[in-house]
Amino acid sequence: MHRIEIWRLEELGMLLGDLTAVLKAGRFPEWAGVFDHFSHELALIREAGIGNPSELRRLVRNIQLCFEGSSGFLHLVLIGKDEDEGAALNLRLTLLKARMTEALEVIDLRLVDRVN
Repeated sequence: MHRIEIWRLEELGMLLGDLTAVLKAGRFPEWAGVFDHFSHELALIREAGIGNPSELRRLVRNIQLCFEGSSGFLHLVLIGKDEDEGAALNLRLTLLKARMTEALEVIDLRLVDRVN
């Protein structure tokens, strides 16, 4: 975690918060709860400081599993009050998924210790 800028963790926290809000608005409170839990774990890791990167590695991997393979999260279609709201929520979800994937990949790469 020593090579991970604080702003990257703050960004991850904001993405998790946005994702939670979109999932709640799209009538998927169970998935919202999953990402809210990840957000709480991230807050605990940040409070603990830079000491142990293994906790951050575990959290990043757990979040990444939601974006892989046969995860039901990949196939969600959010439901709004009307078609327009539903379309806007699904567009926001798609953008959040892409941004989250990118942020997780960068953090994951920075957690690797390179030895010469």
